[in-house]
Amino acid sequence: MKPQAKLNLVVVGYCVILWLTNWSYVHTYDRDEGLTSSFGDYRALGVLMGVIASFILARRIWRVFRDYLARGIRIDPDVRIWSGWTMLILLMPLFFGYSSHSIGVADDGASMTSDFEYGGDISLYSAAFSGLAIMLFQALVTLESYDRKQCA
Repeated sequence: MKPQAKLNLVVVGYCVILWLTNWSYVHTYDRDEGLTSSFGDYRALGVLMGVIASFILARRIWRVFRDYLARGIRIDPDVRIWSGWTMLILLMPLFFGYSSHSIGVADDGASMTSDFEYGGDISLYSAAFSGLAIMLFQALVTLESYDRKQCA
């Protein structure tokens, strides 16, 4: 598989994971003992993945550059390190939000309030760090394929 095809496949897979973890829910129950709630907020997962991926990719790029310097490999100025900004279009669903609020009765007769939210403020951070990770991944793939072209 060509490096560009692998790059596209990995970026699309990463963005699908971001889309699927960009939501949160809260269920609040009003019982005799008081208010109890259960919640799940998976939006911070996207931020965490973006920060960790950016750190790891920046480190790998630094190592590739150090290796190139040690071996005396010079990157031509006409080589385009960034593949392009078009891959960032896949992050667009992170900029949109949707929320739903419903009131009902739970199985035990308690009053229940449910809130569901897709997107929100934290997903903007997820988009920023994930965009950085995507751009760094493009640079890493380009730099590693440049080394293969030089050795061939």
